[in-house]
Amino acid sequence: MRRRAKLGLRTFGAMAAVTGVAVVGGSVARAGSTITVCASGCSQTTIQAAVDAAGSGDTIQVSAGTYAEDVTVAKPVTLEGVQAGPTKVRSITITGSGVTVDGFTFTSSGVQVSVSSPTTLSGLVIRNNVFNGYSGTGLTTYDAGDILVKGNTFSSASGSAEAMQIRASTVTGGCSGSQVLDNTFSSATTNGSADVNFSCTGSSSSDVTVSGNTTSGNSGGSSFAAFSGVTDGIEVSDNSGTTDGSSIFFWGAVSGTATIEGNTLTSTGGSGVSIHGHDLNSDPVNTGTFTISDNDLAGSSHAVYVLNGTVVAHGNKLSGGLGNDSGATVDATRNWWGAQAGPGTVTGVTTSPWCTNSTCGFTSDSADLGSLSLSAGSLSPAFSASTTSYAATVDNATSAVSVTAAAGPGATVVTTGGSSLAVGANTVEVTVTSLDGAHTKTYTVTVTRVAASSGGGTTTTTATSTTTTTPTTTTSQPTQAATVVNQPQSAEATPATAGTVAVVVAPTSAGNAGPAVPVSVALSWSPGAFTQPVTVQVSPQPEAASAPGAPEAPKPVAGGFAVGSTVVQVQVTTESGQAVTQFAAPLVLHVSALAPGEVPAYSHDGSSWTTIPRLTSDELPAGQADGYFVNPDGSVDILTRHATLFGLLVDTQAPSRPTVHARVTGTKLRLTIHAKDNVRVVSYQVRLDGKLVKRTTHAYVVLPAHPGRYQVVAVDAAGHKSARASAPIRVMQSGRSLHLAG
Repeated sequence: MRRRAKLGLRTFGAMAAVTGVAVVGGSVARAGSTITVCASGCSQTTIQAAVDAAGSGDTIQVSAGTYAEDVTVAKPVTLEGVQAGPTKVRSITITGSGVTVDGFTFTSSGVQVSVSSPTTLSGLVIRNNVFNGYSGTGLTTYDAGDILVKGNTFSSASGSAEAMQIRASTVTGGCSGSQVLDNTFSSATTNGSADVNFSCTGSSSSDVTVSGNTTSGNSGGSSFAAFSGVTDGIEVSDNSGTTDGSSIFFWGAVSGTATIEGNTLTSTGGSGVSIHGHDLNSDPVNTGTFTISDNDLAGSSHAVYVLNGTVVAHGNKLSGGLGNDSGATVDATRNWWGAQAGPGTVTGVTTSPWCTNSTCGFTSDSADLGSLSLSAGSLSPAFSASTTSYAATVDNATSAVSVTAAAGPGATVVTTGGSSLAVGANTVEVTVTSLDGAHTKTYTVTVTRVAASSGGGTTTTTATSTTTTTPTTTTSQPTQAATVVNQPQSAEATPATAGTVAVVVAPTSAGNAGPAVPVSVALSWSPGAFTQPVTVQVSPQPEAASAPGAPEAPKPVAGGFAVGSTVVQVQVTTESGQAVTQFAAPLVLHVSALAPGEVPAYSHDGSSWTTIPRLTSDELPAGQADGYFVNPDGSVDILTRHATLFGLLVDTQAPSRPTVHARVTGTKLRLTIHAKDNVRVVSYQVRLDGKLVKRTTHAYVVLPAHPGRYQVVAVDAAGHKSARASAPIRVMQSGRSLHLAG
């Protein structure tokens, strides 16, 4: 996993000088001066005496040594110890804003931050300290927003203890702006809580960051970071280590946005990320949007577990899978699941396309076949992935060939032709679409069926594509102009017996003959309703001859669609000829593949169409009339409980104008993008001063920040781009700092 620079969200500058004087050891010192503390020869011999004597903005430098003190600080001063010395003190309690504690080793209860009035402290800095052997909590803050905790070491907790609690009451913003950066936690938490524990319910706190930390050795089911009640703007990034509880744990009442990015975390007793709440101690549910990207997560339970909230997980290495009990579908596409073959079917989780290498640096763009063979005849030349044109010869008795083709993991393979061979040359095509959907490759085999060697004329054999009827032999007839070949073949299923009826349907194409003409599928079935699923194979085939006249555009319908080239009318009758319109068990229309942007739909009149919802499994739920399921090979099953017109609608509508939330942190620009489409937004284009700088499938994007004008364009599955780019995002530079304009 590529490491990112560890960046904070804000810079803590020096405190402004405060006018006034303070008495220091009998002398007068100006505000902003330095006070020294040591056993002898310094301004003061105790830290508390120096604090009491200091004015606002003063710096108190404490020499190496052991100070058996519990110090209280209520004014904006800086306390500097000699960490390497070390400078040891029992504890420091902070009750005022603007305090910095830098370079101390704590021998007792560490640092406590508290306030008695209903207000929030701010401007606190706790850095470069050592918290070792503490019991209870090493660092506790209470209603102390805008705190920076950086570069500290928490280790060897004693008894039941945890490293850090960042807490808030009902005071607004009690945790807001907290940053926990570049700390080390080693056996720092033992009580089943967390090294970094945000407990902020009821405080309307936002914008908290946990970044660049490492953790190891905690026990008792402890997490690395836990969150409760943060209302927006959580960032957990570039942390690493191992925990025995769920590494990142969202207890409850987390709303707004939470970004989990670039972490390498392993849980030996839970999940890498757990979005929990609600079922533990009556914690409230999480309602936020959780973006999990570019992490290496592992867990003994799951890499990611979801109980509530909206979750998008892209570009991760996930070891342990993803569990979803939220009732909503999780978008977990473009992740590495530990094998090139992907994770298999995961309930309530969309996983395809997935990454095909362990770094998840890319989703496979390979559209190569790994093997290709025919049921009869031999390929010439011998198969090679780089060769796309072949020839094969079969005898006259071979009326059809089947193709066996294998591609890389996640790629889809669609074969056309070969089901009925005429005498002479026949074309069989195998089209491969890469896992990332961006590349296709077509392999063509010219199959020559030789003429009969004797007899009064040439005969051909045609096989119907059905599992329940016997292929029939027919005498070929001359092809007439403007006649569609491969007319529908109907077949009766065995009465009162469940089975699969594969009926080849060959509708006319809209490319030359105008809008699609419905092709009727007539099935007979006894009793009068299906009690078990029945399948119909829908295989669009090209016309034998083009109809005269200019092609007509597909007919527009509501919702940003037009009627495509495949329309099938299903008619079901009993043995006595009585029409059946409703089925107890679904009829399945099996389609070889959907073109980009195509959506299955049904219509009762051929004019008004209703799109069919996508299913997460190949079972149609009880009480639901229609649904479609995309199989692992890219083919589609349309499941329905009624007889009517079915078709594939073509997407004609572009996505909406994207809205973008932007932040600049250090040298990075972070974009959270939202756009809507009648089918699905599949990618985004980020432009800087009109030039394309990033293509991404992620709705959360991190890229180098440069001065200029950024805009985002959304792209849907059919390739339509949003008519308007997002509102401009202007990045400006002041000195060495980058920031958003306005």
